[in-house]
Amino acid sequence: MTEKHVPSEDLGRLRAGDRLEAHRDGVVRHRGIVEETVPALGVVWIRERGSGARKMLSTDDFELRCDRHAHTIAGRQGLS
Repeated sequence: MTEKHVPSEDLGRLRAGDRLEAHRDGVVRHRGIVEETVPALGVVWIRERGSGARKMLSTDDFELRCDRHAHTIAGRQGLS
């Protein structure tokens, strides 16, 4: 995935249906489809690929990467 680091405020650019990966310590921890976002809180809900579970992800805990926008949503790893 091509990456470009952007401020966490850009979480609002995500849309339902976007594919998202959540990384921690350089490892992909979650992959799924965006269902809902709350940019003011820095959270996004995804439907996880494989299990189909609904998962809330926070930019405080994960580095979020979305291929639709070819960018990284700065989070846990101090990328903002």
